[in-house]
Amino acid sequence: MKRDRWLGRGRLVLFLALLFPGLVGTGGLGDEIPNGDVLIQLTGTTLTSLTQESPHRLEAPAPGSYLTPRMVKVKTRVVTGDGTRATNFSVLVGTNQYVATPLASGPGDSRGFHLLVLERSTLAVVTNCSGSTPEFSSLALNGILKEWQSREDLLVVFYEMNAAGADPISNPLAVTLSNFGASSNALYNPANNHFSPTYAFIGNAGLSTNRSFEVSGFVNPDATGRMEITLARDLRGNYFPIDPRFVTLQTSTGAGANTVLVRAHSATNAVVAPALQAGASGGFQLVVARRDILDQAPTNSAAILTNLTFSTGDSIASDATAAMQGLLAALEGYQGQLASGQVLLALTSLGSPMPASPSGDFQSALNAVSAFLQSNVGAVADLGQCGSGGYYSLVGIPWISTNESPLSVEIRSWTPSGTNATALNVVLQGNPKGWFDPVAADITGGVDYRLYEIASRDPVPWPVAPSAGSGPCDAGDEACLAYQWISTNIAENVAIPSIRDTYLDEESNFSGYRQNLESLPYNPALAPYFSAEIYGAVSNQLSRELFYMGFVQKLHGQLSTLVSDLATDQNAGLIGAVGAVIGQVAPPSAATVGFSLDAELRFIAQLGAALDPDPVSKAALGVASAGLSFAMQKKTTAAGNGDNRVEAAVSGLATAISTNMNDNLVGLGEVFRDIVTDWGKMSEVAVLTQGPSGPDNGFAWQDGTSGDVLNSMLPAFNQLFYAELMPTLYQRVFFQNVPFTNPDAYFYRHDCVTWRFTICECATDLYQPPAFDYYQPPGTANLWVIATAARNYPTSALVQTGLPVNAQAYLPDLFQGLGRWSGVLPQVLPVGWNDYLNNQSGVCDNYLGFGVNTDGSLELGFRTRVGERYQLERSMEDLGNWSPLGDPVVAQDIFHVVRVPMVGIEDAYFRLQRLN
Repeated sequence: MKRDRWLGRGRLVLFLALLFPGLVGTGGLGDEIPNGDVLIQLTGTTLTSLTQESPHRLEAPAPGSYLTPRMVKVKTRVVTGDGTRATNFSVLVGTNQYVATPLASGPGDSRGFHLLVLERSTLAVVTNCSGSTPEFSSLALNGILKEWQSREDLLVVFYEMNAAGADPISNPLAVTLSNFGASSNALYNPANNHFSPTYAFIGNAGLSTNRSFEVSGFVNPDATGRMEITLARDLRGNYFPIDPRFVTLQTSTGAGANTVLVRAHSATNAVVAPALQAGASGGFQLVVARRDILDQAPTNSAAILTNLTFSTGDSIASDATAAMQGLLAALEGYQGQLASGQVLLALTSLGSPMPASPSGDFQSALNAVSAFLQSNVGAVADLGQCGSGGYYSLVGIPWISTNESPLSVEIRSWTPSGTNATALNVVLQGNPKGWFDPVAADITGGVDYRLYEIASRDPVPWPVAPSAGSGPCDAGDEACLAYQWISTNIAENVAIPSIRDTYLDEESNFSGYRQNLESLPYNPALAPYFSAEIYGAVSNQLSRELFYMGFVQKLHGQLSTLVSDLATDQNAGLIGAVGAVIGQVAPPSAATVGFSLDAELRFIAQLGAALDPDPVSKAALGVASAGLSFAMQKKTTAAGNGDNRVEAAVSGLATAISTNMNDNLVGLGEVFRDIVTDWGKMSEVAVLTQGPSGPDNGFAWQDGTSGDVLNSMLPAFNQLFYAELMPTLYQRVFFQNVPFTNPDAYFYRHDCVTWRFTICECATDLYQPPAFDYYQPPGTANLWVIATAARNYPTSALVQTGLPVNAQAYLPDLFQGLGRWSGVLPQVLPVGWNDYLNNQSGVCDNYLGFGVNTDGSLELGFRTRVGERYQLERSMEDLGNWSPLGDPVVAQDIFHVVRVPMVGIEDAYFRLQRLN
């Protein structure tokens, strides 16, 4: 509900005097000492950490005041002492420490597990216990967990204190934890009855697999069981875990464009490529990094595993080939670690990486590198298209182990990227399994991604009156008393004893509060309760906060406008975009489509920055994508699963998208509540909004920036709509190793019969697309066609100009199903395709075969269809005057042979007629 707008100042004094006699005097504000009744209201017991809620909350969909922490740090397996007993291990939740209970087997035994269960809304403790192995204590833990496997309101923290070893009873803990989103093979190996050597887990009932936070020595041998995550509040008021670690990785940086830069927490590690071989025009730099500790790259040398240069552009053909083969060998050396998810690749071209005249051996090695990148990191990697002067850059993320959509980010000079810059700038965040995944990328630089890191930092308390709220103050807490007295007066409402609660109201008039504060004097009569020094400190701090809040409020308004415009049905909004794509593709209105908007966020900055040359809006793209990303994270189901997947019939797609984006607007409000209830986040964001606008500062938006950012975002969503709507109507048909260059010449043989040679049933002209609607890569015998199931084809406008070409929709990618289009258009095999793949050399069934027997007779063989009538005919006059040869033949089988004497027919011609 909205607060009443501002009361007049004179009326407030009268109101306070009537309500609290003695608090204000008739001659002026604060002339008399507050009476005992007021003191009772201003003193009392403190709030209980993490659990007690304030009774006053303005414009907040989630319960709790600013004193209820909105970002809470959790650390598992915190070790004190020598770790020889269970009580040496604990979990830190904010400032609370939960020590593992002693194990039943004795105080010196710490082999086992610690289980902590909390309420998701308040973080109040439900269970804190331990269990040892291989005794039956682990079964007792399993029994406790099973009690909670239907309770979505409870958060489970579970970790292995020390290696639990073997348990011969085929422990069911792993199966039970899978009901909380765990991987069933991460804790326990039933093949040898061993627990993982290290393990930690945070999740709750109903979570989808891979959404719980989990580290395992089975999955990552370097996992320690120590997990540090942050609990954030969703729109339901429940805490859910996020990984607060962010890293920015840039390729092709430095004066020589030969450096991979890894930045984390304002520290950087510049990984400079070793020098190329003398005389080489270029090559590739390969950097391989550990995916679990990438954020430690600036300070921990173990984070970077490989930094190599390969001079593939060498002018000596044999040296160029050896370099490309060396790159392949280096990649293959990490195939196992890629398959298990442990490493990521940064592969960047240096100079001109291709020799002027590639040899066949070089081309073979290049194709093998491309195939490796495609199969191991899901990249497009069509390196064969890289010509003289071309460039390539890739941040490759393993995807085989999860079978998820590839997260790899790459740029290729032969695609319409809108820029000639080779630099790739990627933001990565720790995922629930502890690996770093890309969340945003661009290829131009100047995009400001700092909000990703700022929004997930550890909380910073208010430097003055940190414990002050709307509840009773602690006895003797002068700052709290001063804070509440000031709050009530500057808000002109005695029902608001905590001015910081108004930070949660986006409609608050912070400049008005600040003006009231500046005109509110200290009265010596208040000295018994708080001193002038305390009053001055509180007053100055609140003045700064209110000053900052005006700037944060403005930025929130600008981002809200952006999200609102995305949700509208205007031509510039998503509804207009999806309508335009529907008009182009013309999909069946009843067809159901589904896509995830949060997956699209990775490409918004990448595509938008390439299209928009304006440095202000380009920088703002990073802030907008981060704000929208965090807003989407806030939208979770009751179990904490992501709620950003849109499923709807084409006819209702626009409405579904609009509803989803309007929900994101609410989530954005919650993101800013996280910012304005934390001194560190509030002050930094506010200062950034007042910095110079332009490259690298996306917080200082000018007039019109929201519209520019909107227009830059739309191509990414536009491409998403094409990628999802085209499969409702069209499919890909693939022809492999074909002896032709046009699909209308295609034929295949099936139901073949081998006689003296092979004669087959043949089909021709199955696909006859226009020239623009098929693709054959140069130098190959492979062919792709796009058509409907009824062999109708999209218009040239759709294929050539309807797709957002400037947004990197590279047509060969579409036809071949590469990159963004991977798995989008279903691949459909033509009828009889299996026979075509196993094709025997032969002729089609309208061919009349012949052979001469040893007795001098002639055999004529032809393919038939059972039940049909055929007539052989003969001509003795150069294909003229045909006459029947024998009686008509009624086919009893699929092949028929007629024997004809050779006498007098040396110059005869024969043909076959099908009578029916």
